[in-house]
Amino acid sequence: FIFDYSKKLEIVAKGLQIFNDSRTIGEIDFLLNDKQNKKIIQLEVAVKYYLGTDSDAEWSKWIGPNGADNLERKIDKFAVQLTMAGFVNSEILTKDTLVSPKILLKGYLFRHLNNSRLSAFCSPTVLNGTWIYHNEAEQIINPKNNYAIIPKNRWLSFYIDKKIKIVSGKKIGKVLDEAVFKIGKGILLAEIDHSGRRIVEKYMVVPNNWPDL
Repeated sequence: FIFDYSKKLEIVAKGLQIFNDSRTIGEIDFLLNDKQNKKIIQLEVAVKYYLGTDSDAEWSKWIGPNGADNLERKIDKFAVQLTMAGFVNSEILTKDTLVSPKILLKGYLFRHLNNSRLSAFCSPTVLNGTWIYHNEAEQIINPKNNYAIIPKNRWLSFYIDKKIKIVSGKKIGKVLDEAVFKIGKGILLAEIDHSGRRIVEKYMVVPNNWPDL
């Protein structure tokens, strides 16, 4: 959508399947024509959320809400994807085409309730929140505040959609119990300001057996 209205960047291809000897080896998210700088950009895009399980700088210690992936695996996957322009059909790119590989990675890093530090590799401005086990929920819920469980397609937002149900702190415990049981992996619990429109704090709540789900 953004590129459709860009004066600088033009989509050459998107969701491009890459083949090597008739075997599918991956996919390129976007090939963009940078008309200003006269080059092609290979752009790989992802929105990811990771929970820190240690305060050190190991990427493998940052695990996804489903317990199955981690930041190290994602970085390794990016490294492979960024080499795929060399396999693009010559009808799209010639061997002499200058390709500039780029990554656009958006998302959130969550620190455990008892760990106030981010890893050394993190930017001070990184979007971050707090994660807890389900049985730790009482430690962060204030009966005087309002809360909401946010659907995944809204996890990046700081504002509440009118369709999202806001629940008082006195009742959110039961709602949270039901959601964790039903979904069975990380869910986003948000504390809502008194206007009922803005998120003031984000908590990733995971089952008590996470990451071994």
